[in-house]
Amino acid sequence: MPALSQKRAADRRLMADEMATIAAKFGAVVERDEYRLDPDELYLCLKLPGASVSMGFKPAAEGSGGWGFLGHWVCDRGYLFDASFAGHSRPHHKATTSSEDFYVFAATIQNGLRRVAKRSLFAAAPQEGEGGQGR
Repeated sequence: MPALSQKRAADRRLMADEMATIAAKFGAVVERDEYRLDPDELYLCLKLPGASVSMGFKPAAEGSGGWGFLGHWVCDRGYLFDASFAGHSRPHHKATTSSEDFYVFAATIQNGLRRVAKRSLFAAAPQEGEGGQGR
């Protein structure tokens, strides 16, 4: 597959479309905002019961001063990510996924969504009737 560049508007749309396709595999709700704060940024939030992941595709993310691809995960109330996913020494309600390659990033997000859907990404989940309603 050819490399996609966040510097090209058409590629940013292709990346967002790919993430929406991945989200659909797990029944995730996709919120897409092409002009959130920066007219060059394409912002997405993929939501499943238990957690969501947000990401933005923008030209400044690429290159020597860029940060690549970042996915910001947040748990619903009552849930905590497993410590190994959250990158902390204990379970946590936030986590970050990163990569310099879009296809690696997309695969990592897909794995995270799969684990959210299967409930295997969480160290703790609310009992029936508790939490998880914060969105």
